[in-house]
Amino acid sequence: MTQTSLGLSRMVLQEQPNLPTSSVSHLLPLQNRADNLAMNRLQIPFLPSLINALILVSIFSTTNSFVFTASRAMFGMSQKGQAPKILGRVNKNGVPWVSVLFVLAVGCLSYLSLSSTAVKFLDWWISLVGSAQLINWAGIGL
Repeated sequence: MTQTSLGLSRMVLQEQPNLPTSSVSHLLPLQNRADNLAMNRLQIPFLPSLINALILVSIFSTTNSFVFTASRAMFGMSQKGQAPKILGRVNKNGVPWVSVLFVLAVGCLSYLSLSSTAVKFLDWWISLVGSAQLINWAGIGL
């Protein structure tokens, strides 16, 4: 992260007209982000699209991992009586479908980032989920 920031600071001029100046740069169009402005200065036409595609693939991969892990954790908690019993329902293939739907529904909270007033709640929620994921993976490792 630090290396990326240092690299971008050397490649994007402070006087550049499209450079975001506010703290809500995540709400700006993709072409106005500092990393895309830096890649456009390199004059490689497909590079910004390639990086954005790689970011999207990474997001999908991370989401898939979190849904898998969280749904299985919810299933296990329901089996131990630490979560509602309905989360323990499985289909004929053994997939805890109620837990998967519950995790996906909670994941829809990420759309709160579209509202500038909900950013504080979303930051809190991401920190909470990230901490829970770390504890979950530590438990798997033991």
